[in-house]
Amino acid sequence: MTLTVTDAVGKTGNDTMTVTVRDITGPQTNAGPDISVDQGTTVTFDGTGTADRSPLAGYAWTFTDGAPITLYGPRPEYTFEKPGCTSSPSTPPTSRATGTQTP
Repeated sequence: MTLTVTDAVGKTGNDTMTVTVRDITGPQTNAGPDISVDQGTTVTFDGTGTADRSPLAGYAWTFTDGAPITLYGPRPEYTFEKPGCTSSPSTPPTSRATGTQTP
C-alpha cells in the first residue's frame, strides 16, 4: 500500500506499508456420515469433503478400537476388530469415528 501526500506547492512524498491479512477461519471439516459395520470389516474413511481457504496441511483420524488409534491422510483404511461404538473424546458418544485436521 502506498501513501502519497502533496503539499501546497506541488511537492509530493511517498511512504509504503504492508498489510498482511491472516486466515482466522478454521477448515470446514467433513468426516462423512455415521456408519455401522460388522466386526472385522475394513472401513475407508473419507475426509475429502473438508474445505478451507488455505491449503490443507494434514488429516488425523482419532478413535478407539480397544486402544487409541490415529490414522493419517484424507482416505485411510482400518479394520475394526472390537464390537461397540468408537468415538473421539471431542465428539458426541453417538459418533462412530471422527476425522480432524491437523495444522
